[in-house]
Amino acid sequence: MSKCSSNSCDLKLVAIDEQICALLQQRKEVCSHTPGFPSDEIISEWAQQYGFDHTFLAMFFHLMRREKYYNPKVEPTGFRHHIPVLQTVEKGGRLYTLSSIRQYENASIV
Repeated sequence: MSKCSSNSCDLKLVAIDEQICALLQQRKEVCSHTPGFPSDEIISEWAQQYGFDHTFLAMFFHLMRREKYYNPKVEPTGFRHHIPVLQTVEKGGRLYTLSSIRQYENASIV
């Protein structure tokens, strides 16, 4: 395999990396923002076909499923008011009580 200068490799990689991002976005839109997970058999086929380690590909798809944990958290600003709720629900043998919702200009906190 031939080596290339850092700048020429970087420029070639940028175009490929952008295509990867575009494909990830397309995948997200196709599955309506609820990513599925390929079967173990399919991951094994792809690992062999494309020369990747099975575990690497499995972790890659697992990471895509966890994208929501990497989204920035919204910091509420501009407090407006409390909305009284006072409701109790029993679920799984436990009682949960919601007393109020704090409403801000950019978010609501339960």
